[in-house]
Amino acid sequence: MTESLKILLLEDNPEDAEIVQRQLKRANFKCVVKVATNKETYLQALDEFNPAIILSDNHLPQFSAEEALIIIQRRSLLIPFILYILYISFNPPYKLP
Repeated sequence: MTESLKILLLEDNPEDAEIVQRQLKRANFKCVVKVATNKETYLQALDEFNPAIILSDNHLPQFSAEEALIIIQRRSLLIPFILYILYISFNPPYKLP
């Protein structure tokens, strides 16, 4: 029996967290997702959840993905850290046909 992949999702927006979880389900990943919304819950999840991988939003209020990655490095944890951006604003200087 294959164990579920433990994913720590660092995301402050509940709707965005749902989008990421829906995409993981759609891709048929067998996983357990723990959502951390700030530094406190992130640190707690690192200590208690023991994730196999971390997915992180690029920007959270009062806490950044860069800071989250530095914490992983300082703890010498060998956990893959994937930074994602759900929305990219695109304002071209011209009109698209």
